[in-house]
Amino acid sequence: MSFSISQVGDRATITAPQYLVGSNKEKLKQLTLDAMERDAKHFVVDLASASYIDSAALGTLVALSNRIHEKSGTIRLVNLSPDIRSLFHLTRLETCFDDFDGDPSAA
Repeated sequence: MSFSISQVGDRATITAPQYLVGSNKEKLKQLTLDAMERDAKHFVVDLASASYIDSAALGTLVALSNRIHEKSGTIRLVNLSPDIRSLFHLTRLETCFDDFDGDPSAA
C-alpha cells in the first residue's frame, strides 16, 4: 500500500501506508505540496495502517507541519497506534500538530 489522498475544498486527508520511511517520504511531501497547490489548507494524516515511522519520515511530517502553518493551515494526526503515539510523545513532536490523535471526522 502507498499513500492516498482525498481532497474536498480546502481539506485534504492523507492515508498513510504501513511503513513511513525514508524511501517513501518524498511521496508524502509531494502529495501534500500538490494539495496545497490545489488550495488545500487543512490536512488530516490518517495513520490507521501505519505500524512504523522512521526518523526521516518523522522529519518530513514536522517539515510539512511547519510549511502548512506558514500558510495559515492546520494539520492533524489521527488513528495512531500505541507505539506511534508513544514515539511522538517521547520526542515531544506532538506539539507540532494542531490536533494530535483527534477525531478524524472533526472539522
